Order: sequence, then structure tokens, then C-alpha cells
Amino acid sequence: MKIIRAFFMTALLSGIAMPAQSLFADSSVTIQPQDSSAKKASPIALSNHDDSYFYLEAGPAYARTTVAGSSANLYGAAISIGWCFDQTNKIHLDFDYLQRSTSESVFYGYYDYDPNTGAPSYITGIGTRKVKNKITPLLLSYSACIPLNGSASLELRITPSVGYFRMTEDVSEARIYDTNGDEKDAYPGYSDTHHAIAYGLGLGISYHINKKFYIDAGYRFLRAKVNEADAAAINMHTLTATFGWKF
Repeated sequence: MKIIRAFFMTALLSGIAMPAQSLFADSSVTIQPQDSSAKKASPIALSNHDDSYFYLEAGPAYARTTVAGSSANLYGAAISIGWCFDQTNKIHLDFDYLQRSTSESVFYGYYDYDPNTGAPSYITGIGTRKVKNKITPLLLSYSACIPLNGSASLELRITPSVGYFRMTEDVSEARIYDTNGDEKDAYPGYSDTHHAIAYGLGLGISYHINKKFYIDAGYRFLRAKVNEADAAAINMHTLTATFGWKF
């Protein structure tokens, strides 16, 4: 009888212990350790370095200047070199080379006397001269970049700028001829250069093709007073389309 009782006690204790052991065994399988070394995917706006980077961008540029009610269209190129120290902030140097070439008429008139009759007559003449204008601003700029999508491949930038503004005007000599083709006068050519401090604000849209290259379309308003004796200031509206390389 004692043997039978011992057998049942052993079986009962084994039945209780086995579910408990199975329970703990199952719960241990469901616990997965976290991989703390897993690296998050970086935004495409960053370079292959996944942090700060330098960049160079260049492309065509168009500008329209207005001063004292008159305006002019200039064409050229824009180039920038800068440092992006995180995804949303960068500083850069911007240089534009813009020019236009045109011709203008020069009129000449004076009173003379007819050698046959002695009567006064008004003699007129006309000539042309070439005018070449160049504007070359060198600006220090800061850009705040705002991602427009989840991968940060598309972003809006806001760019205040300040820097050096240089404008030159080269005018060729003009020779005046009367209606008979005889040379009557000449206006000498000249060259004039103005220097000033310029300041402005720009907006742009950048699209990052990958972590190496991007394209940018921008607009910038720039204001400069090139002559202290003149109350008028130059306002310049510039459009750019550039291709950028991150390194």
C-alpha cells in the first residue's frame, strides 16, 4: 500500500512540474533581444558621408535690373561652393557673372551756313556705339532647408545673402556722319566701374537625385546702392537653374 501511495505522489508532482517548465520554456522563445547596433537609414538629402558635406553647384542665370525707372536684361552663369553642416542648414559663397551687350544711337546737330546762299541751315548726323554692362556679385549666404517629403529628396530653401556688388559699363567710341556720309564729329568711349554692398533674400526648390547629385531652381532679390550721390538704388531679380555635386 505504501508503494502504491508513493507511486501516485510521484506522478502527481511530475504532472504539475512539467506544465510549469513548458510555460517558462515557451515564454523564453517569444523574447527577442533588440539589436542596438542597427543603423537607421539616412535621408537622401545627405551625402554618402551621412553627416556634413561640401558641395559645388553651377548653372545658367538670368537677371533683370531696375534703376530709376529703367530696366535691363542680363544673362550669364551662377556658381556656388558651400558646406552643409546638417540636413537643414548650410552656408555658401555665391558668385554670378551677368552681362549684356547692346548698341545705341548717338545724334548730332548744329547750325551752319550754306556757302552758296549764306542762309543758315541745320545739319544733323547720327552714329552708333556699343555698350557692354557686367554685374558680378560675390555673396555670403545662409540657407535654411525644409524637407517637403519623407525621404527629404525634395526641399524648400530660404536664403538670405549679403556681400560685394560690382558693376562695370564699357562704351565704345561713336563717330557721327551726316546725310552725305561725311564724318562730322566723334564721341570718345569710356569705362566706368561701381562698387557697393548688396543684400537680399532668395528662395529655391532642390531635388536630390541621390546622395551624390542634386538640381536646384532658385530666385533671388538683391539690392545695391552703387553711387552715394545718387538717390536711386539698383534692384536685381535673378533666376538660376543649377546642378550640384556633393563631396
